[in-house]
Amino acid sequence: PFFPSRFLDIAQFGEGAIQEPSPSAHAEFETPRYQEKDLLRKTLLEIERKVQGPGRKILEENSLLAFTAPVPFIDWVFGKPSFESVQRAKGFFGEKPFKWRVSEEDDRLGLMEMGFKESEREYEMAIYLRTLDIPEVAEGISIRPVISLQEYSQWVTTSANAWNLDPVMWDRFFLPWIKTEKIVPYIAFFNGEPAATSLLYLGEKDASLWAIGTRPDFRRQGLGTAVTCACLQEAKKNGYDWDVLSASEMGRPMYEKIGFQFQQVIHDYSSP
Repeated sequence: PFFPSRFLDIAQFGEGAIQEPSPSAHAEFETPRYQEKDLLRKTLLEIERKVQGPGRKILEENSLLAFTAPVPFIDWVFGKPSFESVQRAKGFFGEKPFKWRVSEEDDRLGLMEMGFKESEREYEMAIYLRTLDIPEVAEGISIRPVISLQEYSQWVTTSANAWNLDPVMWDRFFLPWIKTEKIVPYIAFFNGEPAATSLLYLGEKDASLWAIGTRPDFRRQGLGTAVTCACLQEAKKNGYDWDVLSASEMGRPMYEKIGFQFQQVIHDYSSP
């Protein structure tokens, strides 16, 4: 097999594998609130510390945290912006453009005064797994973890298409992740055609979800929900209480319907 043998022990998800839950499964429980923030920063730091490869670097300096990779997917800075921290970040990235990711509580005005422009925003979300009701898989959908080179090739092509990005760049970024312990990619098929992807990281404390996307021709068929829930079920089976992710404006309603709780808004500011 192309991947380490640990992938062979992951349960296969097929059509109908996820059963309809009982409506009263957790009626007597009150869902707790996730108490932490900066979910993406913490889980990304865990992963990138494990990844080996040229061009991947981490800057940790006081409250400043920055990442860079051979492809520009995580050329990000976290931390309170100031003139000194911005200059340090510019030195770290050199000529590469980067994004400063800040919460509502951070000094966004100071970034704008230094020439940064808001490019997008995301929503940190968390879901409690112990009492989670997993919805039934829609007809025609089957989901399985990636355990072979052929499936990995399908995963890369499908995921890059879903995100409208270059598959070669997608491969260069994600292959080191997928070779890392406790990271499991999933691929969903619709009537036999590869249609959606996700990636589960079984972290030191919490699980997290990445690379969730559906090819444009297959959207609104329940694939995003199904491929997300496959990860949630695996995380729950492994004993995790919480799973976290960062959602786009488009994806947030789907995650809320599954049961994810909103934590905070993250604003991306592009470097001048």
